[in-house]
Formats: sequence, C-alpha cells, structure tokens
Amino acid sequence: VQCSDGTHRTSQLAGGGVAPLTASAFLEMQVERSYIFDRQWISPLECQWRSVQATIMRMQDAASRAGACFTVMIIPDETQVNKELLFAVQTARNNDLDLDKPQRMISSFLSANHIPRLDLLPAYRKASGLGQRLYKERDSHWNWTGKGIAVRLLAQHLAPLGRSCGQPRVGSSLSGPQ
Repeated sequence: VQCSDGTHRTSQLAGGGVAPLTASAFLEMQVERSYIFDRQWISPLECQWRSVQATIMRMQDAASRAGACFTVMIIPDETQVNKELLFAVQTARNNDLDLDKPQRMISSFLSANHIPRLDLLPAYRKASGLGQRLYKERDSHWNWTGKGIAVRLLAQHLAPLGRSCGQPRVGSSLSGPQ
C-alpha cells in the first residue's frame, strides 16, 4: 500500500511473502476504507459507484458477446464480519456504520440488470460467528478457511449456471484434462 509519505505499509519477506501490517497501520487502513459504510451518501463514493456500475455492464456485455454466462461474486470486507475489528473501526471513527450498505447497493443494481450474484457476506458472518477466522492477520486477504468457503459457495453457485449456458467444448482449455 503506497502511503502519502512515499513509504509502503507492507514489507517483502524472504521467499516473496508479505509481512502483515502493524496493528496501528492495519486499523488506519480499515478506517480509511470504511467510508463505504457511511450512512450518508458522500460524493467520492458517487463517482466510484458509477465507475463500478459501468465496469460491471462492460463485463456483462463482453460475456454476452462471447456467449458466456456472467455472474458477480460480492466479497465482504473484513470489517463486515470481524466484530473486534468493527468495534475498533467504529471507535476510531466515532460513528455508527451501515455494514450492509455495499451489498444492498450492488445487489439492487445487479437485480435491476438481471445479473446473477453470489453474496458471500451471510456465509462469512455465520462462519465468523462460529469463531472461524477468515482473513489473514492484519492483512485483509482471506486465509485458507476464507478461501475454502468462497470456493465451495462459488462452485455451488456456478454449477446450475454452467448447465444453462452450455459446457465448454471437449478439447478446449476450459474442459480440463482429456
């Protein structure tokens, strides 16, 4: 992550891995990103939201031209599923957040445009509520548990779409080993 002072918030480890952020740097990043949960609409979000909508429509159009199915997987932010992180972000911001706002906005847009979607938020909240850690420590990327849930749900979501869109031809790179 590039900082305003030109430094980076992560450091490369031997072997190409990335060290987790410090606790304060991670919280600062999450607080900065939490504007997407503001109850009041803010103008920077308006421009970004229009860009997201346009990108989704271009992707749908490209898929349609190629004869492919198109679906959107909505990925939750860690703040939406990690109660301790949520408390820290709310304390730092000193306000209440609407944690379902991004999913409502995206889902409404997708529904209006007849685009199928997979929203991981309910499953991630359930798993987190059962004590499962889904994200790498102070990283905001999924750990193996988080990846596993996403893979399982995506496979379940795509299975019926594959039947309705047709299967890859035998011998194509998408059909697997021959």
